[in-house]
Amino acid sequence: MGVHQDLIVYLLLFSSIFVLFPGTAGQCACPATYSVRFTTVWTRTSHPKDFPRGAHWSGLVGGSHSDGYTMWQPGGLSSRGVQFMAEFGSQGTLTQEMNQAGYNVYDKVAFSSIGSGTGSRSGSLRVDGMRSLVSLVSMIAPSPDWFVGVHDLNLCKGTTWIKSHTQNLFPYDAGTDSGLTFTARNLRTDPKEHIYRLTGTNPNNVASSFYGYETVPHIAILTFTLISQSCPPTFPPPSPSLGPVQTTSTPTPSLSLDYCHCNVTYRVTFTTVWTRTSHPKDFPRGAHWSGLVGGSHSDGYTMWQPGGLSSCGVQFMAEFSSTGTLMQEMKDAGNNVYHKVAFSSIQQDSQHYRKEV
Repeated sequence: MGVHQDLIVYLLLFSSIFVLFPGTAGQCACPATYSVRFTTVWTRTSHPKDFPRGAHWSGLVGGSHSDGYTMWQPGGLSSRGVQFMAEFGSQGTLTQEMNQAGYNVYDKVAFSSIGSGTGSRSGSLRVDGMRSLVSLVSMIAPSPDWFVGVHDLNLCKGTTWIKSHTQNLFPYDAGTDSGLTFTARNLRTDPKEHIYRLTGTNPNNVASSFYGYETVPHIAILTFTLISQSCPPTFPPPSPSLGPVQTTSTPTPSLSLDYCHCNVTYRVTFTTVWTRTSHPKDFPRGAHWSGLVGGSHSDGYTMWQPGGLSSCGVQFMAEFSSTGTLMQEMKDAGNNVYHKVAFSSIQQDSQHYRKEV
């Protein structure tokens, strides 16, 4: 649960604002890394009806995310990204949709295609307490708009990352093409239908490549295995004394930083109080403010400090109200900068702007 607090910032437009993005997916405190293995088991023996010549799989694509982002779900409508993935095996639009989700998406993965009905690909995917959900998709090819995948799979159970998870995958229809067989010609579904799982009776048409199966066997498998957790160091409390008090010359461990294990969210209010009354000398006509810009960061990054020299980003912000170079400097700082914020300008001398980040 996020903690909210108003921060009143005066005059310093490029001050370093400490903010964290809200995470509601899980309660696991430490970021973690999982291996992801995608195994396909589609054969003429397992799925004999209409088994196509040239059976293969597009590259698996997806990411870890918060519950503020939904890639796909049964009963929902396919986004353009999911549609293009299911119909053409194209990853680009879906990847762009994840990019546009901002900090709701934590890490992304994209595997190469599998050139036959059976094979495997593997890679790694990072998750954290804010973004512990995983959604992935891969096109069954050839097919009208059929795919396999997982949606909103939570790898955090309670406050603990699960050690491993294996999930059998079954075919789904994206609801964007009305073809009934693997090699059917393109037949656009307009309007789109809801995403649904393909079964022996859905669609209830004898021409369907899955019609007649009592139970459609799983067609692929996803396996997640915990590789590592990145927890801040902690030190155990001293053991209770079991006898006379003894002293030792061993130094007590210490940390240079405080570590807060919970992710929090701050509401940042930027209030300007520059008026002709408060600052009468040379008060300019057309007084206004550029947009506030900054971010949360570790002590491995310094934006500005009294007595220091301005970076190009701070210089361009102070002289021209230009945020681009400063934003690039924060981006170049890599993992030292966690989250960035940019407010719009204030077009008069005294007002306030508030934003939750």
